Amino acid sequence: MSLRIFFILLLLFLTIPKGRAKGAMTGKMAPEFGNLVWFDKVGRPIKKAPTLKSARGKVIYLHFFQSWCPGCLSSGLPTIKEVSEHYSDNSKALFYAIQTVFEGFGSNTVKKVLSIKQRFKLNIPMAHDDGSREGLKKSIMMYKYRSRGTPWTVIIDPAGKVVFDGFHITAKAASTIIDQLLKSSK
Repeated sequence: MSLRIFFILLLLFLTIPKGRAKGAMTGKMAPEFGNLVWFDKVGRPIKKAPTLKSARGKVIYLHFFQSWCPGCLSSGLPTIKEVSEHYSDNSKALFYAIQTVFEGFGSNTVKKVLSIKQRFKLNIPMAHDDGSREGLKKSIMMYKYRSRGTPWTVIIDPAGKVVFDGFHITAKAASTIIDQLLKSSK
């Protein structure tokens, strides 16, 4: 019986297309970001934080990371760098990287956001989210977006609906989704 269950699970795992994992928010309206510590493209503190409301009509790519997450460092952050650079001249595509702290509060600090920004030469707004600004002991974004860890990517269409919500996405798959959304919003 247990061998049969193993093979069923293996079959399910092998048939899920890579980069297309469906998270809890896929197809739903994206929630507002919440009260995070934001930095602009060059690393200066942002007084007026980005909002979904102000971004309506644009495609939004969110990347949730932790400074010590091996998958974030080897794949997630390089992917958002590549994709954000590809669309750097397109004002209809917005990119944000958010350090979503759910463990390692002593290591995943505000200073680490700037360190990661510099290390990966990310020319995008970034945020620190440990939940403390809203009285939580966990990431606001992880709670609102129901992500299951890091690295985690969310892509939001111009109407504010989540179209991708998953653990990993390749730069090619992300670009395909973004291109389709930009084309359909014209």
